[in-house]
Amino acid sequence: MPRDDSSINDAIGALQKRLAAAGDPIEQLFSAARLCAWGETEVFRSWPSLIGSPAASELHPRLGALCLALLRRLRSQDGATLAATLIECQDVCSLLTADRVHGRLLQQLHDLLAGVVHECDSVLLDDEAAELLHEFTQSQHLDLLPAEWVLGSVRHPLGATARMELARVAGSCTPPVREVCAVPSFEGELVFDGGRPSTRMMSSFGKRRGMILCSDGSKAVVRAVLESDWRISVEFDADLVWCGRIDRVRLGALPAEALDEDRDTWVASLSEYGLDTQTKLVGQPIMVCLSNGERFSM
Repeated sequence: MPRDDSSINDAIGALQKRLAAAGDPIEQLFSAARLCAWGETEVFRSWPSLIGSPAASELHPRLGALCLALLRRLRSQDGATLAATLIECQDVCSLLTADRVHGRLLQQLHDLLAGVVHECDSVLLDDEAAELLHEFTQSQHLDLLPAEWVLGSVRHPLGATARMELARVAGSCTPPVREVCAVPSFEGELVFDGGRPSTRMMSSFGKRRGMILCSDGSKAVVRAVLESDWRISVEFDADLVWCGRIDRVRLGALPAEALDEDRDTWVASLSEYGLDTQTKLVGQPIMVCLSNGERFSM
């Protein structure tokens, strides 16, 4: 979205007022994290020195308890109360992103914070909650922020009616599979070396590389690697936001798993299969599916 300096200044001003009025350390921390999203990082980077020792010692357990309470509420609410809980969770999203970028002082809580973010993005909104979240997003100008700073369910709130319409439209058209590169041929090659893939086979498999170009203009370089122990890796050279859109990767019918939370490397192993199955799987296309429905083969 085009930059709107007046909207940005309004958002920063509102958050600075919120920070000034906050008396609780957690509320101060959330406000500082929200300011980080707009490039105002000074307060967040200095927050450890601003919080007294007693409050600092209570910070981790209090944040942990808050996250657990939010998770319970997300699973049992709807309407205005669900919207209010998701607005609270937006603070958690901002805090997680800010801490990842500026110091990781809360790293032992990252899994729990990320769990709240993940749960938010899987919540099904009713129409009332979606409308209230849309109003919140517009009033806070969250549509101007990079994607990693805003919950998906807050940036693009979809109520039951909108989901039904999307399902109807999606059911009438299947996204095409776009080829990144041709699947290499192993026919006629010496593919095994004492039960392991030969150097020639690994070299041929490594020809699976190319550029993924998405419909929104974003892109990623991808390559596949076959190791001598039958471990297959699919590696993406892209930013964390792009990699976060990877929904699944598979070799033929064999699913791969993300190596870590960055989701830029996906792995699968053929070591447990017999040689005949290994040969068939190695020659299957690798499919990359994104959360927006786009699919790519290589």
